[in-house]
Amino acid sequence: MNPDAFGNSSPKTYKMKTQILDMAFHGLLLLRHPADGMGLSDLLWRHTRLMFRPSAPPFCYQNKENSYTFATFSAFKPSNRHFFPFWVSNQAENANIKLFSYKKPAISLLSKDKNTLPNQLSLFPEEKPPLTQSEDYTHLNAEELQRWNEIGRFLQDHSTPLAEFQYLMPLSIQIGEMLYPFLIHLQKIEGLYFKFIAGDEVKQPEIFYLLESYRNKQLNAAWETLAANRKQK
Repeated sequence: MNPDAFGNSSPKTYKMKTQILDMAFHGLLLLRHPADGMGLSDLLWRHTRLMFRPSAPPFCYQNKENSYTFATFSAFKPSNRHFFPFWVSNQAENANIKLFSYKKPAISLLSKDKNTLPNQLSLFPEEKPPLTQSEDYTHLNAEELQRWNEIGRFLQDHSTPLAEFQYLMPLSIQIGEMLYPFLIHLQKIEGLYFKFIAGDEVKQPEIFYLLESYRNKQLNAAWETLAANRKQK
């Protein structure tokens, strides 16, 4: 803004562009298991040696009228600067509402699940398109795109149709490869079922902004705590 002869400046309005989240690089893993949060955390530890602990604060979703909180469990490895996977309870702590569901009340409704056998048991497996088409992302690392597509194909092939689920885990190309060994073990856990939903199938992609923001904030907080503990030694 340019000041006038008296040094006064007139306010000027700037237009800000919202960053578009590429949903092809995101996904959602729906999880069903009868155990409570800590029980599932202990079960995952025994099978995968990846420790998920309760996170504070919980994940929060707020609209114009209400604010809902969902218990979260996260894993942190100081040896990997960007590794911070977490899973969220699908049931709100402070209301009778779910984060994702095939029926109301829910913050985000999913498309009706097909009543079919899992792909790996079907006589005629459904061939799904890759999560990303390499020709659309020639400016990115081709090997990273290929691995992300392999992860998506594995999860799709081992998904089970779920009408109800208790937990969900956000996935992205940034942490997908680091989580691949963990994801492979999931199919071997008795009583645990999962269904993978590609990011572009979710009707309210803005929730992924909130989930990714939550992950980044928790990761930064974990590093700050680690640095503070090191200074005290």
